[in-house]
Amino acid sequence: MTIESEEQKKLSSFLMLAEQADQAGNHQEALSFYTKALEIEPLNPDAWFGKGKAAGWCSTVGKSRLLEMVQGISNAIKFAPEERRADLSVQGAIAINRTANALYNAAYQLYKQDINSRKICWTAFEECLRSLDAAHDLNPKSIKLMESILIFVNNLGPIFGASDAQKQYSKELQAKYQGLVKELDPNYKPPASSCFVVTATMGGESNIFVSDFRCLRDGLMVRYRPGKAFVNWYYKYGPYAARFIEKRPALRLAAFVLIILPAYLVAKPILLVLDKS
Repeated sequence: MTIESEEQKKLSSFLMLAEQADQAGNHQEALSFYTKALEIEPLNPDAWFGKGKAAGWCSTVGKSRLLEMVQGISNAIKFAPEERRADLSVQGAIAINRTANALYNAAYQLYKQDINSRKICWTAFEECLRSLDAAHDLNPKSIKLMESILIFVNNLGPIFGASDAQKQYSKELQAKYQGLVKELDPNYKPPASSCFVVTATMGGESNIFVSDFRCLRDGLMVRYRPGKAFVNWYYKYGPYAARFIEKRPALRLAAFVLIILPAYLVAKPILLVLDKS
């Protein structure tokens, strides 16, 4: 009884120290204390949940630990009493979503600084998607979570210059989650295309101009620094222009005649070359 009592004291102490380290942002230290707690009680759900969260926040663009986070949270749910599992599932999905968004933003910032980092950024980006896909299994009714996935896959091409295989993977996720979110909310509108002004001018994404300009962006512009710089500038200011002209028919017509059509006539020959290459 004395040994058990001492072990329980150690367990409580490790959990308390881990939580304090986590709140202070010392995630590596928190990870260490949660690991020590699990050495005492391998099935402790709080230790598994905390270890999963801490591991996720220890991720870097070069070494993601998001899938380790997913596993830790899954173990917490598995070992928790029945009455706690639903709440842990919801909280776990929220935690994964936040951490995946943080890693995505870190990868995006790195790519903006160094266009040659595409490969390492894609690896991090893919782990973000896979962890969010797993988080959906924990909380399948979270529209916010599905929205994160749809925003991520919408940005796959322009931000990371995706390969054909990567684009196919993103399309599969996009189709999956657009369908699922529509089941929950029939009035749901998917995240807007990154071709903000073109989409607003033409009245929607299912238009040849939108499709072709997106191909030009993904197939050529993001491969070179000037094109990448323009895309980044466009992401920053395009939404404002799009919202301004979207509900003004006269401005939409002017944008088409003065901007979209001339640009399209210049871009079309380039697109034909890209299609043949």
